[in-house]
Amino acid sequence: MIIEIEYYKHDTKICGGNISFSELNKNIIQAEKICDIQEDNFVRVLCDMIHFDVIETDEVPDLVYDRDTKNFYKPH
Repeated sequence: MIIEIEYYKHDTKICGGNISFSELNKNIIQAEKICDIQEDNFVRVLCDMIHFDVIETDEVPDLVYDRDTKNFYKPH
C-alpha cells in the first residue's frame, strides 16, 4: 500500500502493508498530536507507528492525506 502525505513543504510517499482506513486515520490523528512541530517529524512518527517506509516512486498512491486540510482522498 502506498500513501502520499501532502502538505505545503513537500509531498512524501510512504509504503507498507495493507492497513484499514480506520486504523490509518486513528494513527494519523495520534501522530499529528505527538509530532514535533519545530522538527516537522510527522512522517517519521507516522511511519514508526504503522511500520511503513518513505519511498521515492512515480507510482500513483492508493490514498492521499492532505495535512493542510486534514482530509483524505483517492487520486485519479
